[in-house]
Amino acid sequence: MSAWSRGTMAFAGFTLQEYLRSGRIAVEGVAVLAAVWLLFWPRSASGLDGRLFFSLGGLFLLALGAYTAMAIMRLGNRPQGYVLLARRLGRSGYLLGLYLASIIVVLATYLSLSLVVALIYALYRLPLNLTLAGWWLGTVPLVLDMALAAAFMTLLSPLVMSAAPRLTILALFVVALSTDLTKMAALPIANVLGPLQMLLGLPLLPVMGGFALAVQQTYGPGALGIIAGQVVVGWALLTAAVYAFERRDLILSS
Repeated sequence: MSAWSRGTMAFAGFTLQEYLRSGRIAVEGVAVLAAVWLLFWPRSASGLDGRLFFSLGGLFLLALGAYTAMAIMRLGNRPQGYVLLARRLGRSGYLLGLYLASIIVVLATYLSLSLVVALIYALYRLPLNLTLAGWWLGTVPLVLDMALAAAFMTLLSPLVMSAAPRLTILALFVVALSTDLTKMAALPIANVLGPLQMLLGLPLLPVMGGFALAVQQTYGPGALGIIAGQVVVGWALLTAAVYAFERRDLILSS
């Protein structure tokens, strides 16, 4: 392992300790308890279906993972960071260390949610219609989607980009997700927005496919392609974030 890799991992560990020490981790803890009570608390004798766990839990964890990544990026956007940026760690190690810390928090949150739900249904002696193998099959694409959400929020953080590029990317993201463009078929602008929406929607296909894999917990012929697409899109987002961060004039907020 190179000195740069060791420095990045050490900085990720330091950021994680700072996140815990500051008490920000309480948001994830309260969110997990709220999700258990609102979404998964046993209210009937039918037990919990695995598809329900990954569909509701997946949406919850994607949103929480995006919040965690943004919170940790704000933690790194402080004047104390100048010391680390000026040393051997550099900008890429600094940003990747923050991202790695957010992934660790997201993984810990997911494992905590899974464990708490399993314990509750064991205590109530209710069936949990989810095998360990099914949990693993659903976990892999769901964790990759959470990593993608964290990478996207890293790219959109004020630490990496100024306001104008962030607003532009958000606008393109809204266009890609819009379902109302099909109603504009009679308008001239539809000739431009339609193909643009199709083009912008291509990176979202692995994300939606990964979510479907997690819910189904069964891998068909195209499953490996979906997982590979998740990895490629995540790598592209992180590469874009590092590229933008290395070329930005930094004024870290106090």
